This record gives sequence, structure tokens and C-alpha cells, in this order.
Amino acid sequence: LTIGHAAGHGLLYQITGDKRHAELGRECIERFLEGVRDRDPRYAFRRPGGALRAGPTLGWLAVGYDLCRDGWNAAARERIGRALWEYRELSDGDERKGPVTLESLARGTMPPHSNHFGMQVGGAALVLLALEGEPWLDRARHGELLAHAAHSMQRNLEEGFGDGGYFLEGDGTGSMASQIVFLSALQAWKNAAGRDYFSSPRPNARLLTLKWIYQTIFREGRPEVWPIRGGY
Repeated sequence: LTIGHAAGHGLLYQITGDKRHAELGRECIERFLEGVRDRDPRYAFRRPGGALRAGPTLGWLAVGYDLCRDGWNAAARERIGRALWEYRELSDGDERKGPVTLESLARGTMPPHSNHFGMQVGGAALVLLALEGEPWLDRARHGELLAHAAHSMQRNLEEGFGDGGYFLEGDGTGSMASQIVFLSALQAWKNAAGRDYFSSPRPNARLLTLKWIYQTIFREGRPEVWPIRGGY
């Protein structure tokens, strides 16, 4: 089981219309709610490996929720949606930092030049965009958190990344700050809220992924990213 399985089943449900896939997606999410961990155990709904791992976990479960929800009954929609909305969990092995919440992820617990920031705020944005319009939602509170998330998305582009996709901590950590969940959140803003971070005036996100193509050369038929500047 991985944090992406529910989204995979949700995609199959959207393509085929077969509610069996929506049910499998629901089962995947509910196993995480019960405490099952990803095959990389740092990614978990219960007691995750810090806010760094909680962000992508919630974000990808929210994508699964969004893609599967029309195949569920109202009780399942609310039960799973509320679990995402009311998220509050201590980190595994580091309780001193206090609980991770949807608000702490939307604001970010680290500055934008840390790879933690994009992982957190991207995940929070996916949750908030997926839940918008649910009848049980506190709409005023949701609007407040969505505004925080939008501000954080912009901060990551302005303070973490340069216009050419350069990240202050380097390429390795920069790939975490962009590819694992933040890039998907950027696309979700465009799809769900009409906010285009790719074609907008600077700062924008158009080179977050293209830079990896530009920096790839081939040695003996195998791709290699160059230059390798290390983690920091």
C-alpha cells in the first residue's frame, strides 16, 4: 500500500465508471485512517514522519478522495472528508514539536528555502481544493485556510525557487520541494480554481520540471542529470 494507491484507483474509476475502483480507493484511504503505513513507513496518516511526510500523505489521499468521492455514499464522503479536514497528529518519535494540523501545513512549519515547505503547503492545498463545496464544511474557516495556502504557494516560488527552477538548498532537496506534491498542487489550483501558476508573470512555475529536461544528458544510452551540485 502507498499514499498514491487511492488516486490510482480513482483515476481508473474516472476512466471506466466502474464503482469497484471507487470502493477500492475508499478501502485504501480507510486503511491509512486506521493506522496502516505506506511501504515507506515515514508516510502515514497516523503519526507520520513529521510535517515533511504528513503533507504529501494528506495531499495524495485528498487526490484519491476527489477522484473517488462520486462513487461513495454520503456517509463515506463525510467520514473521510472530515478526517482530512480535522487532521491533528503527533509526529512519529518527535512529539515535542506538537501536532501537525491542516493549518500548520498550509502555513508551513519551515521557511520556503527548506525542502519541507513545498512538501507541506502542496499537500495542504490539495486537501483544501478537494474539500471545497462539501456541505458539512466550515466555509469561513475553509476560505481562511485556502488563502493561507495560496500565499504559501506563492512564497515557495518567490523565496525558495528562482525563475530558472534553481532551489536554494540544491537540486536533490529541490526535487522534493517541487515534484513530490507541490507540482501536483500547482496543477490542482489551475484545474479546480482557475489559478495559473505556470503562465503567469514572474515568479512562475514553468521551469520547475523543464529544468530537469534541460539538464539531462545521455551517457551510453542512459539519462544522467548534470551538473550534480549535491544536496546543499
